[in-house]
Amino acid sequence: MGLTYRERRERRAARREEWAEKRETKSEQSFADADRIAQGIPPGQPILVGHHSEKGHRRDLDRIDRGMRKGFEHRNMAQHHRQRAAGIRRQLDQSIYSDDHDAAERLRERIAEREAERDRMKAINREAARIARKHGIKKRTGHWLNAMTDEQAETVRAVLVEVCKKVEATKREVSDMMAGLQLNGTLGYPSYALSNLGANIRRDRNRLAKAERDEAQRAKVRAALAAERAEETAEAAG
Repeated sequence: MGLTYRERRERRAARREEWAEKRETKSEQSFADADRIAQGIPPGQPILVGHHSEKGHRRDLDRIDRGMRKGFEHRNMAQHHRQRAAGIRRQLDQSIYSDDHDAAERLRERIAEREAERDRMKAINREAARIARKHGIKKRTGHWLNAMTDEQAETVRAVLVEVCKKVEATKREVSDMMAGLQLNGTLGYPSYALSNLGANIRRDRNRLAKAERDEAQRAKVRAALAAERAEETAEAAG
């Protein structure tokens, strides 16, 4: 059986990390070589033009310069490979691939998490609308915070503080609501945030249906193979 997509991505990340280690080793060696040559030149020693040491001195300075350049080049490439490997591993942590053996289970978990997140957003919006009405303003203010009068802005901020306290908002939720108010003129979560989350949930549900079919097919194959092995064992024993 061939490698899964996740396994191929894991191998790619591992290769990048291996390349980074090799580049770091080369970088350290280049810097060490340059430093070793520099140790042989007295501090502040100028090039003695016309002296028999001139050619050797210039050659050593050139070797030091090339060694330092190579050291930085290798270090930069090591950082590049590390960053690429880290990006792949972040994707692996966040992604669910169709040929993952536990794709169905992980999709169910993610759907449940996103549905809970959507319910939480709706609850915050209901509370924001209720508190806004109490203060005589609309949940959708119709204009951005920086376009309000000082009095309007102060009222809206007071509403936002009250909402955050009432729903015991997390730091992320407070940040989301501040961004929604500043960028969209909305107290609570804007409608597009709920729409985007709903689209992600529907997409995962569609993927789950296929993952469950694949899971059932794999179970049938395993059962058939187990039955075949049991039959062969019984025949051999007979």
